[in-house]
Amino acid sequence: MIDEQRDTAPGTFARVVTQTLQAALGRVLPGGLIAVTVYVAAAPFCGSQPPRWLEEYPPAPTPTPTPAPAPRPVDTVPAGAVIAPASADRPALVHVPAGRADLGRAPWEASYVWESSQHAAIVAGFELCATEVTQGQYEHLLGRRPSDCGRAGVGCSDAHPVNNVSWYDAVSYLNALSRAEGLTPCYRGDGFGVTWDHACTGYRLPSETEWEYAARAGGWSPAPELLQSFAWYGENAYYQRAHPVARKRVNPWGLHDMIGNVDEWVWDEFLTDERAVAWPRRSIEIPDNKRRRVHRGGSYGLGPRENDPAFRVGNPPGFKFWTLGFRCARSIPAPRTTHV
Repeated sequence: MIDEQRDTAPGTFARVVTQTLQAALGRVLPGGLIAVTVYVAAAPFCGSQPPRWLEEYPPAPTPTPTPAPAPRPVDTVPAGAVIAPASADRPALVHVPAGRADLGRAPWEASYVWESSQHAAIVAGFELCATEVTQGQYEHLLGRRPSDCGRAGVGCSDAHPVNNVSWYDAVSYLNALSRAEGLTPCYRGDGFGVTWDHACTGYRLPSETEWEYAARAGGWSPAPELLQSFAWYGENAYYQRAHPVARKRVNPWGLHDMIGNVDEWVWDEFLTDERAVAWPRRSIEIPDNKRRRVHRGGSYGLGPRENDPAFRVGNPPGFKFWTLGFRCARSIPAPRTTHV
């Protein structure tokens, strides 16, 4: 029997027990080491000290630290940050962050047959104008004002959104804007074949997916009772006129009038089946002016059902109407990311 003395240094008793057991079991486990942890009372009869765990012998190995996870790229520019202030030729550009969102009509929502069913979309970051292009900006750049100001009640001023423009008019304006700012135009061709050069540095129309992603600000949508705070539509515009841009509340990503005021042309061809959700489409060609293009967002001439992020409609690219305008987009020239 081995007795621990009260003045024994911590760990000695465990060491002696281990050595004794090794000697006794040497024939059974030759050359083996025994790691033991012994629980004893330092003074079992006096009760002057509480029980304690004695140290392990041999010492337990030091655990290998778990390596830190590899850094991941993150978007360091806040959503809605102004990338370029407004100029005489265009609205301010704001940052739309990369992300994933559910777009289209949810299964329980009433929908038109040409609307897209709900689907997940992953969207790269891009830049989008905070408002629709205005009549003043369009005229300053191109020297003409296409808006139908002679029609009673349409509403005309430099601050009103440009309207009565075709898809071709929007593409021409965007190429001119790119050249005016020393950027590479995004579009090539004419009325019988327009292609999008994805390597461009200039201005373009948003894709349909980009437009809805930005309108929803990743997943947001105004509640029906708040629609009047965010949009000019039939019930508060009396189905009669557009209003100056940015007079309604901004969405969470710094974008005005994504819903209502005037409908907005986007790049995509108008398709009425699940092909409509595919994006990006590289270098889509228009063989003739009968192939329709999408416009989104509803307008002052439509009711609450159509002034919704999921609503979509299409018309030939040469079509013009009082309620139809556009806003400009631009691809991010270089990734605005860092590692954390």
